[in-house]
Amino acid sequence: GSAAVVGDWVVFTSATAVACLLAHVRAIGGEPSALNVAHVAAIGPGTAAALRDAGLAASLVPEHFQGERLLEALLRTMPAASRVWVPRAAAARAVLTDGLRQAGHVVCVTPVYRTVPAAVDAAVLHSLLGAGGVDWIVFTSSSAVRYFQEALGSALRELRMAQGWPGVACLGAVTARTAREAGLTVQVQPEAQDLAGLVDALAAHVAAQATGGPDS
Repeated sequence: GSAAVVGDWVVFTSATAVACLLAHVRAIGGEPSALNVAHVAAIGPGTAAALRDAGLAASLVPEHFQGERLLEALLRTMPAASRVWVPRAAAARAVLTDGLRQAGHVVCVTPVYRTVPAAVDAAVLHSLLGAGGVDWIVFTSSSAVRYFQEALGSALRELRMAQGWPGVACLGAVTARTAREAGLTVQVQPEAQDLAGLVDALAAHVAAQATGGPDS
């Protein structure tokens, strides 16, 4: 039955995974309510909201919205040798699934979508950044940082040293770490790791700069 397919827990690490999985469920004539046979975990409030919109309730949402915190919360909550289903991006960090397996849980990973870079005119991007036409670059994922780095190639080092290089804001510690590894200086990294928190932190930083406050 459904329980045998779903397992004890279904773990979602993005709202996109929710949307893609449920689209597939509906395409084969199923109902999202089939997931109610299991406990459902969401990495953060955006993912939990996507579940609520489909009539599903996340029974676990960690206080900090990253894979490491979700893993810690799951390990504190799940009985031994639980069966865990993780529908996620085809290329995703393994910290969650590896940690669950190392703790003795049975993990099934189903790729339900993949991220690909948009077509970018590198010359236009180079010109825009070189002319000081951008005040801030906002990264919401490590993959966005990597695609940005790939689009600029060797020119990134020269551009980031030039006058007028924009500020960098990152959603979450993992994205910020990837940005720093790419040689970027991160000025804004909010405590609240959701889009609303990122917007609030960026607005506060810009306002402080404008008034000569402590963040300027």
